[in-house]
Amino acid sequence: MQDPDDFLKAQELTFKDPVDPLRPVVIDALHRVRIGNDWFYFASQETKEKFQRDPFHYVSALSDPVDHTRFAPSKSSPKARRAGIEYRFASKATQAAFQAAPDSFYHARGQMLP
Repeated sequence: MQDPDDFLKAQELTFKDPVDPLRPVVIDALHRVRIGNDWFYFASQETKEKFQRDPFHYVSALSDPVDHTRFAPSKSSPKARRAGIEYRFASKATQAAFQAAPDSFYHARGQMLP
């Protein structure tokens, strides 16, 4: 599947900044953050940095990279890192499945899930 930036631009979609919902986001690599298979875009570097300091203040749901269920993340959600990307999990069971076979769930080069 294609890069998320190109896909979103081709769809001519617009989104609001999760930190400052009155501002539209910029859809490019400099204005985005990835947590697992979820992407977040921002209107400015300032709002991106604020998000990165406390993402769970702004994120109400993430996708578990193993079973794709949506869950409400917290600082205590099980986690793992792969190729510089932080993944959060709905349960310790899905975290264990990821850690046992990470290549089965890891998507390189920023590609979206099929």
